[in-house]
Amino acid sequence: MKKTSIIRKLAVVLAVILVISLFSAAPLSVSANDWRSEDAVKQAVGAFFSAKYEMLSTLSFSRRDFSSFYADAADTDLELRSASLETLIEHRKLQPLAFTFSDYELFLEYRSIAIDGNVAQVELTEGSDIKFDGYNAVSGSRGVEHSIKMTAENGRWLIVSDNYYDDVADYLNAYVCQGMSYAEAEAIILDKTKEQVCAKSRVVRSAADMARIEAQNEAFVEEARFEMNRSSRVYGAYSAISYARQWAYGRNPSYADCSPNDCVNFVSQSVRAGGVIDDNVGSYVWYYNSYGFTSSWISSTSFESYLLNNGGNLSNIGVYAVSSSFGSAQTGDIVFHENGTNIGDGVDHTMIITSYVYNALGSISDYLICEHSGSSGNKDYPLSNKPYYAQYFVDIVCYFD
Repeated sequence: MKKTSIIRKLAVVLAVILVISLFSAAPLSVSANDWRSEDAVKQAVGAFFSAKYEMLSTLSFSRRDFSSFYADAADTDLELRSASLETLIEHRKLQPLAFTFSDYELFLEYRSIAIDGNVAQVELTEGSDIKFDGYNAVSGSRGVEHSIKMTAENGRWLIVSDNYYDDVADYLNAYVCQGMSYAEAEAIILDKTKEQVCAKSRVVRSAADMARIEAQNEAFVEEARFEMNRSSRVYGAYSAISYARQWAYGRNPSYADCSPNDCVNFVSQSVRAGGVIDDNVGSYVWYYNSYGFTSSWISSTSFESYLLNNGGNLSNIGVYAVSSSFGSAQTGDIVFHENGTNIGDGVDHTMIITSYVYNALGSISDYLICEHSGSSGNKDYPLSNKPYYAQYFVDIVCYFD
């Protein structure tokens, strides 16, 4: 995978223009029966996703090109989806590391296609593997479920609506519901991104800094053993990360599937894989067994509360964790987001850090995470890849049994 050059970017832009012009210039076939076929529908859907990914690849959004895949009756959905894609692209352009693609692979799995005259209903699952230019990893996404309604106009299949889980769209709608336009909502979100990037730019950490933080945590475990008279155990961050990567794309059948809100359930499983024992002692509890599970196992706000409050009582068992920050987070730590859907009501999304991302100077500039989001899962995805309202880090220091 070679680094994206100016020549490649120009070639990609020309390719997008060619795809769109060919798709727009002529019907998909000369036969009326042919353009009503499943192959014609797949061709139209494939062209749309290819154009969308090329825009993401070059961080070049064209509202005109994007809208060329939508029917005239799709005004509401088109406005939302175009605002979401533009916001995501502009957010990524503001990040210190390059979010252009050096390579990618798109997967579309068609679950069903139903055609009734000039109307088609498409159910498909989207996945991708992406190599971002600024990141030395392949970031994968699987399981994005789309329900696409299409209509045929002049022998062409066009999108009326594309329903799927999109947290950027939810973030935009949080402001639109307050009476703002999508343009105003996008401006507020991007201003927030600029503030966040500026704050992070003042945090410079090297590998030596991380070694020092890890040594401090190990020293705390020893202090807990001998001075606090507690049986403390080291949190197995690597085991937690290994589990998160194994199940990022799927759902472990040994646990309940809480989709579309499976993010905390997934991270709780990962933390348990790191050795942390179930805790049913004290005011703050966290467990999953054959009889049921606690709200802290599946709720972002309850999980955050458990992590930050459980260690305060020396008689408690279970996790001991402390509030952390972008400047001191470690692999295996937990990240919480307020995504803006209910601004000010607390955290509503949970992820686990799987790796550090270093810049050219050898300082940590970002993290990779695993998460479940909606019906989908992301593995080793850049934490900074999408906008958020607020971000909180929790460092799991150890646990007691």
